[in-house]
Amino acid sequence: MRLGLVQSRHNAMYDFLNPEFSFSVPQCLAMQQQQLEQNLQLLEEAAGQGYDLLVTTECINYIRTSGENRPEDRAFYPLLTGAPVQALADAARRAHSWLVAGLGFAQADHVYNGALVFDREGVLRQVYRKLHLAGDESRVFTPGDSFCVQQTEFGRFGVCICWDMQFPETARTLALQGADLILCPTWGWEADLYGRARAYENGIYAAAAMAVPAWGPVEAPRTPSSLVTPEGRLSVCGPADRPALVCAEMDLQSVAASRALRLGGRRPGLYGALGVEGGPSCSA
Repeated sequence: MRLGLVQSRHNAMYDFLNPEFSFSVPQCLAMQQQQLEQNLQLLEEAAGQGYDLLVTTECINYIRTSGENRPEDRAFYPLLTGAPVQALADAARRAHSWLVAGLGFAQADHVYNGALVFDREGVLRQVYRKLHLAGDESRVFTPGDSFCVQQTEFGRFGVCICWDMQFPETARTLALQGADLILCPTWGWEADLYGRARAYENGIYAAAAMAVPAWGPVEAPRTPSSLVTPEGRLSVCGPADRPALVCAEMDLQSVAASRALRLGGRRPGLYGALGVEGGPSCSA
């Protein structure tokens, strides 16, 4: 199958390293729209390229109206029935590809940092809500409470977002639920620190669509958009300094043996402490 990692570049609103924030609300709204349109343009370039699965970076319609996340910013995120969601559905249909799109959205008095899963016809199949919020995200977003694995004609993929991948339990749960590939829309991806480990320790593929920062190129320890094989090898990596549509080819049916090897010797009955905060220590 052919995977496309839609690597966008952030604009000045995302420059978190700059202590000064001098943008008006209309300017922030314009930059929010600019970021969405950049991703839609990259998705348009994928049409006719034979992709089976496309994935964007995290929250491609993010907005902040000050130097930090504020609860007031919740008002600037669309409903799932809104125009940005329809535009993404249309993009999936034109590309005739499954699409995992990172999007902030409002639902039932909450706002989520989510990932929308569309099929080749543009039908919204699943909605994933980021489980582990980073920094001051919780001032705007509500954390999710369930995992996401999608069956397709080419295999099963699981979805997580950015900080979710810092927790080995995330990848392990998705692998145990049958994922052959984990997709991670993100603003921060360290393939050489944990990306290789997540793929290798579960015997599956792991891929991230990483945004290029507003302040310059992607620099170590972070990694541009990339794919890691079940052997823990970085097989494809995008450019560090510009937007790109990063293409990767793989056979998801091939992971059955490696996943069985990595997960087959587990002893779940011994792992009860994983669900207990400050679990028991070993005794002499």
